[in-house]
Amino acid sequence: MFDKLSLRVMLSGLIIFLVLVTVATSAYISYRLNVENLNNKYRASMESLAEVHVQSVQDFLSSLEKNVSYLAQQNALKGDASTIANDESDTTATEGPDEISMDMPMGMGFDLNMEESASPETGGEKNVQELIERYSDAIGASQIAIADPQGNITHQVGGSESSISAMLGGYDPDAASATKESYYLSEVYEENGKKRIAGGMAVFNSLGDVESLVFIEKDLTPLFENLNRNIDLGQSVETILARDKENMAAYLMQPKRDTTKIGISKDQSNTPIVKATQGNEGTSYAIDYKGDEVMAVRKHIPEVNWGLVLKVDRAEIKYQAFNVVKTFAIYGSFIVLFTILIALLFSQFFISPILSLKNTLRSLSQGILPDKVEKKYDDEIGQMAETTNEVVKALRKNADFAAKIGAGNFDAQFQSQSKSDILGNALLEMRSSLQENERRDKARNWIVTGIAEISEILRRHDSIDDLGDDVISYVTNKIGAIQGAFYIVENEGEKNAYIDLKAAYAYNKKKYLSSRFKMAQGLVGQVAAEQATVMRTEIPDDYVSITSGILGDQRPTCILITPLITNEKVFGVLEFAGLQKFSDREVRFVEELSEILARTVFNIKVNERTRNLLEESQKMSSELREQQEILRQNAEEMEATQEEL
Repeated sequence: MFDKLSLRVMLSGLIIFLVLVTVATSAYISYRLNVENLNNKYRASMESLAEVHVQSVQDFLSSLEKNVSYLAQQNALKGDASTIANDESDTTATEGPDEISMDMPMGMGFDLNMEESASPETGGEKNVQELIERYSDAIGASQIAIADPQGNITHQVGGSESSISAMLGGYDPDAASATKESYYLSEVYEENGKKRIAGGMAVFNSLGDVESLVFIEKDLTPLFENLNRNIDLGQSVETILARDKENMAAYLMQPKRDTTKIGISKDQSNTPIVKATQGNEGTSYAIDYKGDEVMAVRKHIPEVNWGLVLKVDRAEIKYQAFNVVKTFAIYGSFIVLFTILIALLFSQFFISPILSLKNTLRSLSQGILPDKVEKKYDDEIGQMAETTNEVVKALRKNADFAAKIGAGNFDAQFQSQSKSDILGNALLEMRSSLQENERRDKARNWIVTGIAEISEILRRHDSIDDLGDDVISYVTNKIGAIQGAFYIVENEGEKNAYIDLKAAYAYNKKKYLSSRFKMAQGLVGQVAAEQATVMRTEIPDDYVSITSGILGDQRPTCILITPLITNEKVFGVLEFAGLQKFSDREVRFVEELSEILARTVFNIKVNERTRNLLEESQKMSSELREQQEILRQNAEEMEATQEEL
């Protein structure tokens, strides 16, 4: 049957058939790819938005805690009249608005100072009421209450309850006692049709006793409105917030299309919101409360044991993908019609060599490298065949080189066709860029891994001596040094400050050495004084005193000395010696860990000073009690003597 068809008909039919297959295949592939891309897009967008929502909840709770803590620190609530009126050393009572706003929680950039001094008899009560009224306006609290240690409210803004338990809806009678121990965060409760949450904290007087209790209540409506902003991801996108309550996941934010239920039973363990409240985070396809298939992102908020779910109906995703296919089909129809017209007009003028060239060029346009084109004639068609073969050869060469680069063989040999070869030169530049990126990535990964490992070492120690041994041995081996030393600056900030050797490591063993430098004495003292890293390759013969029986007379050829600096103060020095010059990544690694190590040394010293001060304070308190007992006995003896007289 096909033998009787003309070349024009066969060529036209073949072209039309290929185009139809291509369009149909492309439409199907487009649909599948669009579904996949939309799924990935929604997944990424919803996971990012869920992270933002979780952060919003955490920021809200953190802000509430900071608000409560800041108010609890006000002297007006501590019951010490002399402190309220006359203590000029109290920064809360003397700082100006700008100074206070630097330490205040979010939304509190104002001055809490009272205009007049307070006294216990006249101004204290008024000042406390004025304080909480101004504070309530500043932070947007729905209610602020000050209570005595038993939970009876003494001052209040925004409510009329007589006790803290009543303020919290009566569900937690132990709220007052719990607040005395630590920061208290209530469960979510409903008041006047609005969900609310409260935080409380104890106020201690100068004797360390609980003077009063501070409670701040905030409306959750602004937070819920913020969580419902889904940045136009889709009509079916919604956020659900719930808490773990006994045998159910109780709604905090009511679903859009399920306003009658108060939650979902834990028996429905596959429901996204139940999983989220139980700490099971992730993104998956599931059946929601309506019975629809959805993509759901689950997040758990451990601070309050809440679960957050952000979901979208899969039907909406598929509908969007189908719209793209419909558009593609319309354009594909125009392409088919246009192809039929072109085939009918030009197919009769082509002979086999032209058809061969056309197919070859079409393959090239699709990224396919065909076999060699047969040269049948020496005319222009033959010259075109030769040129086409040269193009194919060059492209195949480029493709082979690109494949080797893609496989990670960055040392593959390649030469561009000419200085003007755009593709060839671009491939060479790509290889150079990939080589450089690989080198930088390896160096950065090496540094990041080292920083993570050294951070784990730092977390395990609270003693400088133990810390020094582990740190210097790890870093010495990490950078390939043969010797390392860890120095600590003692009496930092004083004229008699000196640098003391705390740990030494050489030839894979700990060394028990002692050494001390003054500031600016020797290379170590010079580095500490100038606060700058020093690396030298010219080392005097007598500089290094530790030798190895294995290495014999071979001595270090490079010295690297780095100061431990934080807050523009030097807390120590790291010194390393190596048989080869240290590389840039090794120097950067030592410099980056020096700041982390400096902060750790600073924290350890601060903790040691705190412990020493606490011990001294306890000792002084004991001595004072003994002296008071002696005075009491003397007073009793004098009183007895007077009675005898």
